[in-house]
Amino acid sequence: MSAVMDRASYAGVAYARLQNDFIAALNNHPATPIDTPAWPSLQAPVAEIINESFAATDGTGALHELLQIVVLAAAGGDLRAKKWIDGRARDFAEFHSGDLAVEMEAGDDRF
Repeated sequence: MSAVMDRASYAGVAYARLQNDFIAALNNHPATPIDTPAWPSLQAPVAEIINESFAATDGTGALHELLQIVVLAAAGGDLRAKKWIDGRARDFAEFHSGDLAVEMEAGDDRF
């Protein structure tokens, strides 16, 4: 048996390593860096890699799936998920409430 691997063998080993590193990092902490071959920095936090994936072809679908997971966790009683949703709703309301108040006062019937 030859000790030299062909490209397909290297690709299989590389795929398994990167997938395992990604899962381990995400289970550890979103800021955990992992190798990112072909990126200028060669390493990036797993959260940054996930954020970049939202720009991919099916990024919107991935984001929607993630948000549905958070909603299901909150519905199942996960207090951190509920707190996260409440925080995003609070940020949204704080950012837009002044504009909505102006529109309502002006009689904009869309609101």
